[in-house]
Amino acid sequence: MLRRALAAAALLAAALGADAAGHVVRLSYETKANPPRYLGEGTTIDPQRPGLTIELLRLVEPRVGVRFEFVRVPWARSMYLLETNQVDGVFHGSWVAERERFAAYPMKDGRPDASRSIFTQSYYLYARKGTRLAWNGERLATEGPIGTTRGYSVAKRLRTLGANVEEENDLPSSLRKVLAGRLEAYAELENMAAAEIARHPEEMRDLVKLQPALRTEPYYLLLSKGFVAREPALAERIWSAIGEALRSAEYRELERKYGSAT
Repeated sequence: MLRRALAAAALLAAALGADAAGHVVRLSYETKANPPRYLGEGTTIDPQRPGLTIELLRLVEPRVGVRFEFVRVPWARSMYLLETNQVDGVFHGSWVAERERFAAYPMKDGRPDASRSIFTQSYYLYARKGTRLAWNGERLATEGPIGTTRGYSVAKRLRTLGANVEEENDLPSSLRKVLAGRLEAYAELENMAAAEIARHPEEMRDLVKLQPALRTEPYYLLLSKGFVAREPALAERIWSAIGEALRSAEYRELERKYGSAT
């Protein structure tokens, strides 16, 4: 199954017009939409509007002489493929100490280098109107379970706050569990939740986003330890080129294309 997906990704790379020269670097990202960073659901990738991050990485290719192949799989599966060196990288990932066992980050002075991250995003709690859950940015008081996507780093944050966490696989059904009272709230990335709520405005009208954010973090292209061991200089060039591309005029055009103000 993975071989078929990677073969399809190679065909897609040609359709997207990637330069065939240089190293082929296999990257995975998840099957849920995160507008405008990546669009669409499932394993397919729209060659015309794949998303802002995919097009950002296309700007990186000629800067470092690589060709990226993309494959979409669920997030937890992406982490497994990275850990087992079946893909060279995964996006977007925040820094989590446990991930350093199998994932490499751009570093500076012993810490992840935010200047070479892809962007910054926030997790929020989504609950029913009238919820008794209380969150003030430091303390969380809730009687019911809080859901989040399986494998997301925010689960650890919630457990540290004392929450009973249920890790879920599907955002739409999870938000419906909140509305039905089976979950007290759901912790999700702001862009992903907003897109789902916008698709079902009537059904989701009783959901509210609780302030402040649960966490706001830089998100990176994570590279596998195997790739960095084989190509340490190339890994550094890729991360540095991300920062350079973000400051380019071409990227400003992409932001306008996707209506982004990141």
